[in-house]
Amino acid sequence: MHDARGITVLAGLLTILVLGCRKEPVNQAPVPSFTITPETGDTETGFILDASSSHDPDDHDSTLWVRWDYENDGIYDWLFVQNRINIHVFAAPGLYTIKLQVKDPDGATAVITRELMVEQGNAPPLKPFAPNPGDSSNFIRFGGRLSWVGIDPHDDPLTYDLYLGSSENPPLVEENLLIDEYYPEGLIPGYKYFWKVVARDPGGLTASSDIWRFSIHSGIYIRDTLTDPRDGQRYPVISLNQVWWMTRNLNYNLTGSLCYDHDPKNCEEYGRLYLVSVRDTVVCPKGWMLPTDGDWADLEAALGMQAGSWNSRGWIGNDQAFQMAEGGTSGLDLQFAGFADLSGNFKFLSDKAFYSQGSTFRMLIRNYGQIYRNGWYSDNFRDVDYTPVRCIKRY
Repeated sequence: MHDARGITVLAGLLTILVLGCRKEPVNQAPVPSFTITPETGDTETGFILDASSSHDPDDHDSTLWVRWDYENDGIYDWLFVQNRINIHVFAAPGLYTIKLQVKDPDGATAVITRELMVEQGNAPPLKPFAPNPGDSSNFIRFGGRLSWVGIDPHDDPLTYDLYLGSSENPPLVEENLLIDEYYPEGLIPGYKYFWKVVARDPGGLTASSDIWRFSIHSGIYIRDTLTDPRDGQRYPVISLNQVWWMTRNLNYNLTGSLCYDHDPKNCEEYGRLYLVSVRDTVVCPKGWMLPTDGDWADLEAALGMQAGSWNSRGWIGNDQAFQMAEGGTSGLDLQFAGFADLSGNFKFLSDKAFYSQGSTFRMLIRNYGQIYRNGWYSDNFRDVDYTPVRCIKRY
């Protein structure tokens, strides 16, 4: 019995010794693998990156983690996830090296890369722009032609569908135009029209412009005549945006006012030049006043200037100077009367028009569609001391 107990104890010691000497299995790194479907494509292709074939030698397949580096630039585009299938669209053409990193539950990792050539895919045309007539152009003398600019990123030939009508949702009037212009028929003076253009490339991709609008000059103005009771001179006036505007420069011989180059003939043609600090109660006939910056802005808005532009400094608008100048469609007929400075110099007769509104000036240049707006004594108006005057009357 004693011997049996000794044998039992000895067997237990041997078991402990054997178990203590056994080595733990070494964790093996996972084996990464993935496929790319399709094997070729372009910048519009959704490539399926499938790492389902990755496996773990230690039978941890179901708990593997993966992440992707699409450009092999060392910056992974994903955190580790257990979903092994990913779809990716490459934004630019080129040869890509795609890297897959796989991690097992014990933190062991392995990577594999594969190359993929991505071709340039078709891209839609740019949205048509630069309409002529300009958007929100009012009272234009329509020349019979609509035009726009269409561009395709790959220089593919474009065709155009044109929508035109008097409603804000204009109907289709012409399909598959091969050029970026159209000559509509039957437009009625005095009416407002809405239009848009849809560009289409050979692959069927399209881009629509905004809905543009314009109105056609009716040829009929509400006109009247102002007689200045102070000297009997008569001035044609026109109603624009519920304001009466003189359509000739004032020629009242106020003390201190000037004729350009001191020539009375210039006063007869262009009106007199007045100090920019002159008050409307002094210079304008009774009941009339000098237009404020707001009055000019309201008029510019009525003539189609983009919202908010009239409050900006620098060049504003698109074709409002054409509309407002002599011979323009508004009937305002602003004259290119130049200006004078305090030193007696006269400048820009028949080339530029200057009109002051308190601390703000506007300048028009002959044969240029935009208006220059800036503060009194800014760089462009530093020596503008005498300008012509237009008086208005609100109703």
